Amino acid sequence: MPKSTYTVKEVANLLGFSTNTVYKYLENGSIKAVRLGAEGRFRIPASEVNRLLQERGKSLQETPSSAPDPKKSLSIFDWFIGFLAIGLGFSQFTNPVYANAQQPLMEIAPYLNVVNILLFIGGALLLGFDTFMINKGHKHTALYLYIGVLSLVLAGIFLSQKSVSSVGYLSLSVVLILSAIKRINYRLQYLIFINLLFVLIGLGFLIWPGSSTFSILFRTGIVSRDVFAAVWFAFFCLLLFLSLKALKGSKYFMIITSFIAGTIALIYSAMSFTGGYWGRSIFGITLGTFSFVYPFASEFDTFKTKTKKEALVCFLWILGVFFIGSFMLRMAYRSFQTIILDEMNGRVELASEVTKNFMDRNTLTLSAFLSDNNLSKLLIEGSTADLDSELKQIYLSSNNSFVRMVVTDGNGKIVDTYPFYFQSQNVDISNRDYFSEPAKTGRVFVTGFIKPNSPGIEPSILISLPIIGTDGKFLGVILGSVDIFELQRQLGQIDHTGTSSFTVADSSGNYILNPDPQDTIIKAPSDSLVMKAVSGTSGSLVTYDYEGVLKLEAYKNVDDYNWGVVAAQSQSAAIRIYSLMGFATFLFFIITTIGSLTLVTFLRKNK
Repeated sequence: MPKSTYTVKEVANLLGFSTNTVYKYLENGSIKAVRLGAEGRFRIPASEVNRLLQERGKSLQETPSSAPDPKKSLSIFDWFIGFLAIGLGFSQFTNPVYANAQQPLMEIAPYLNVVNILLFIGGALLLGFDTFMINKGHKHTALYLYIGVLSLVLAGIFLSQKSVSSVGYLSLSVVLILSAIKRINYRLQYLIFINLLFVLIGLGFLIWPGSSTFSILFRTGIVSRDVFAAVWFAFFCLLLFLSLKALKGSKYFMIITSFIAGTIALIYSAMSFTGGYWGRSIFGITLGTFSFVYPFASEFDTFKTKTKKEALVCFLWILGVFFIGSFMLRMAYRSFQTIILDEMNGRVELASEVTKNFMDRNTLTLSAFLSDNNLSKLLIEGSTADLDSELKQIYLSSNNSFVRMVVTDGNGKIVDTYPFYFQSQNVDISNRDYFSEPAKTGRVFVTGFIKPNSPGIEPSILISLPIIGTDGKFLGVILGSVDIFELQRQLGQIDHTGTSSFTVADSSGNYILNPDPQDTIIKAPSDSLVMKAVSGTSGSLVTYDYEGVLKLEAYKNVDDYNWGVVAAQSQSAAIRIYSLMGFATFLFFIITTIGSLTLVTFLRKNK
């Protein structure tokens, strides 16, 4: 009910003036009031306020004496929902969730597009309702149900993919549908939302411990599963306690609650951004931004004192800044990817050269020792000790590029090995291509990735050269078993950051090097990048791996050997180089979003 006296600020709010305007009228006597001391404080009688309101076609009984009751006016939660719906809908067309080889999502892409278009429209309508004070009848309730149902549909889609994104949409839909059934104030809406979101994240961890979000967190060693569970439970208890205190009207506890939720949301947003999850990034940054505003939400009530033209200008300004911020994020995101893909193309080019040079150098090492005919003489003489010494010299001169040297006679029987391996002695390999091909063609033969039948010998690649006597007679072959780990070590030196991985496959598509040990000696899938490289093509692209990690990959053929090489790097690891650029972009988006809301308030108070 109306009070007996009012402060300058209260009168300014009631009349729609700035406080400076009210002070000016007080000084020239247009508004009668009682001055309190010499500090310039005034108390304006209710009768004077009522007179001024009647001049503007209002009465004191019709006008609230303080900030609007959040139960009766649209709130900052509507602004949060509006911006979030627009951002998520808009992001679907700038960077669709199915754009990077997510086959299950690609199958339902048309439905996702329709839902996101409808979500975008719903967000724009909700912001428009708040801007132009359309808050009568069932329109606002229907809009809550509209966005709530769309969020529920998206929650179901991502739930089927075991994606953590589903918990955000589910929390949103629950709060909106609940608000449509029973009108609740913005503080309760916000507190229910963040607590429900936190609970569902914990349930998501229990239900999908292998989900890409959690597996990335655990695999990178940031936290262990037990630590995550303990921290989640502790934070849940803390968040629930702070929320209950904030719900009782404590602004201090509301500030703490919002700060914690906002900080976690922005951290999640940054992680999602570097991981390539654009929708999650928009969700996190919008929640984080508005969380910092919520404790001061009474300053952002409505555009009640603005004309429709002024309200439209403010509305378009805020939407414009939101889109500009989104485009800047998108441009930064694409720039990062382009820069990294260029780097990956350079790395795979170098990896192809390193692989070729590694094999060529090993072949030349064997050829050099055959050129002096010393090995052929030792074979004819049958001097085992001297032959063993010759193999040792070849082995040591290879600079760790060979793990074993083998010599056979002209019939394909192994006569010596270095390092000595008893089980290999006198083994007949005449039916193997790495004996028969050099014997038949007289040229170098390089095998694919094979596993010898002899127990205890690791899978390897064999370089086989024929041993020809001075009379041109075929005497046997010398085999060099290539050290795959040395090739891996040399490839690892290409990226000094140690964040890149390299996959190599032979001409048959069998893996030689693979980051996944379980795929060793398994033929690569026909549609894999390494098979494209084997076929002679090259290129680069962005894709998700089997664990849901966004990878930036480049592939190329290895000349002369018809092998394939793939260089890969997770975007989250690669983008650390540009973390300052990303941080600046996020900071700009936060400042402009909050600044836009502040501008609206400034315009409202300075009509």
